[in-house]
Amino acid sequence: MDIRRRGAVMSRGIDEYLRAIIKGIPIILLAVVIGVLTGYVVCEIVLGPKFEAETSVTFYPAESGSGNPMVLQLTGADKEEEKARREECARIIGGEETAAAVIDKIGLKVDGQPMPASRLMGMLRVPVPENTDNIVIYVTDTDEKRTAAIAGAVAEMGALKIEEAFPGSQARDMSFSGIETREIGPDLKIFMAAGGLIGLISAVLLILLIFISDDTIRTARDVDRALGVETIGVIPFDKSEVQAVLSAAASPSKMPPKKPGKKDKKRGARK
Repeated sequence: MDIRRRGAVMSRGIDEYLRAIIKGIPIILLAVVIGVLTGYVVCEIVLGPKFEAETSVTFYPAESGSGNPMVLQLTGADKEEEKARREECARIIGGEETAAAVIDKIGLKVDGQPMPASRLMGMLRVPVPENTDNIVIYVTDTDEKRTAAIAGAVAEMGALKIEEAFPGSQARDMSFSGIETREIGPDLKIFMAAGGLIGLISAVLLILLIFISDDTIRTARDVDRALGVETIGVIPFDKSEVQAVLSAAASPSKMPPKKPGKKDKKRGARK
């Protein structure tokens, strides 16, 4: 048979695919449940919650009426100088020296050893402020209390490092805002929904793959597809009759006695 003809013959209708999917609904439901549970485990146990703490350091210039004029101010000076000061202050607060001071201050450890400064720096985000005397500090971590403690220590140690970097400025006149902590992820609903969707798609694809790869002939339609000929008729298949024959074959004593044929009668007559 021509290969192209055979490919056309073996093509299946959409109704057959739908029936295969409907038959596999129990498997699909099981896969969805497993996917949802997997999403929950990954979100709550493997990844765990993630928190972000936010605080800020504000620099008061002389004209603000703070009482103590400061040499360091981020606005009101030359534009290029303002930009350089803002970038330098953000770099100092989020830099290695500040991170090392914070680790020593609150005793951050990993596996019993002091936390590497590079790791803490990866938890910090200090954007360069634009046209403001306010530098915002963001800290992300998996423990809510530790996140807030790190944010407060970074603001305090960063201010001291700025005082060292800019002689004549007074860190005590810098204002620290309150620390706001919030959970930023991962989103449990999204993980569970994604797990269920992945389970659904995987189960459907698996069912269709098994259905497509199965070339067993079960119906007259399968014969037409496999051989390219139409069936004249179909002999009904009765499972009960087949089982009766098989059970009788297994127990010869239960089989009905064989009726004598013509040859048997002739032999009896000769005797």
